[in-house]
Amino acid sequence: MSSDFRVRGLIVGVCVLSALISFSISATCSADVFSSSVSLSTDPILRPPPSGQPGYEIQTWSEPNETGASHCYLDLTINSNLVLSVYDANIGQIWYVVTNGAMVSSATQSSFPLLEKWGYPGQMQLSPGQDFYLGLCLLENWIDDPPYNEYGWVHLQYTASGLSLLGNEIDDSGAGVIVVPEPSALCLAALAVMVLPLGPRSSRKRQRWQ
Repeated sequence: MSSDFRVRGLIVGVCVLSALISFSISATCSADVFSSSVSLSTDPILRPPPSGQPGYEIQTWSEPNETGASHCYLDLTINSNLVLSVYDANIGQIWYVVTNGAMVSSATQSSFPLLEKWGYPGQMQLSPGQDFYLGLCLLENWIDDPPYNEYGWVHLQYTASGLSLLGNEIDDSGAGVIVVPEPSALCLAALAVMVLPLGPRSSRKRQRWQ
């Protein structure tokens, strides 16, 4: 295979990859999708966790940059066997265990394992260093928008320090949202793919002219 052919192949591959990343970022940054109304706290509002266990509270609002009392809350705890479970939540929300790349919408929500739905005692097994995704549905009879549900996802990680929030999105149109990494992660992945092939080629070129 000639050097010129490999260069042309690399250029075509970079162009295709750039187009895919551009499409992914534009989809992630749709005007109807926002990532500024989900928070994670270690201070649950109403009920403390079971004795000796850590408590976490995910709060979600139905509009960008909202604060105050008009939110849904989901209280979580993790036992000594690293089993995450819900021990308290208010009405107006349904939570699922989802995977990266999944579409969270009215058409797909029944296919995901339930974590919380009106007192459903959902659980999931964690492992140290694990990051995972939860899907959510904010119900129309709770939010103040036109009559449709809102769908979203939350990206969490469990380490020895506890749970941390890595990313989130909520779709304000009712159409649903795809669980994807943050745009910055997409850009870094693309940069790595584009830069890696250049190292060995540069090394071979130096060896040829020495």
